[in-house]
Amino acid sequence: MEIQMKRLSVLLAASTIALAVTGCATPFDHKTGTYVAPETIAAFAKGKTTREDVVAALGQPPEKKEVMGKEVWTYPYMNLPANPYAKKTQETTVVEFDRNGKLISAYKAGAVPGKTGNAMLDAAGM
Repeated sequence: MEIQMKRLSVLLAASTIALAVTGCATPFDHKTGTYVAPETIAAFAKGKTTREDVVAALGQPPEKKEVMGKEVWTYPYMNLPANPYAKKTQETTVVEFDRNGKLISAYKAGAVPGKTGNAMLDAAGM
């Protein structure tokens, strides 16, 4: 009986530590879009990275636009944690190309309301 109590204590302690380390992420968190790590953006080289390189790294963008002679690709991302006290993440990665398909810039921007990829959240304006 004493051994079982020690095992239970160790299991409880390990579970608590695991929860603390993961930031309370759960399988019930709702994620949409494409998460782009800062390291990925940093690996892109202005004037050298091509459209094909970006597609290989991130996949096809959900939205492409032409703005003042530049081709602008956006990759929205949202993480809505199941825990109501956890921080919601909502961001858009923007990638801009010149007319020759070479990278001008790549950066993170604030979220685009109504563009989460989730019909219910879009309808609610989130």
